[in-house]
Amino acid sequence: MVLRNTEEGRLRFATDLGDCLVDVQVVFIAVGTPPGADGSADLSHVLAVARAIGAQFNDYKLVVTKSTVPVGTADQVRRVMQEELTRRGAAIEFDVVSNPEFLKEGRPSKIS
Repeated sequence: MVLRNTEEGRLRFATDLGDCLVDVQVVFIAVGTPPGADGSADLSHVLAVARAIGAQFNDYKLVVTKSTVPVGTADQVRRVMQEELTRRGAAIEFDVVSNPEFLKEGRPSKIS
């Protein structure tokens, strides 16, 4: 599936964030969130990626946090991205949503 979609131009890989942000609408932030000294999630990696996206994107993006993050992380991601846009003097729309990676699997929901 990866080979086929790469050959057909629907999937590509890059190591430069600027290259990755061209011609895409959805950006996943899927980095580690190790526990901090107090046991809370260390969001430094998530926010660093959000800041880097904010510093480089030039058109609408839907930014998805996929790492295991606490409630309110989307607000923090939005804030750091907006700080970068403000610093750049840019007015670009974007949205931030969460796609948690640890959902209960293998058990259908009962609808009453």
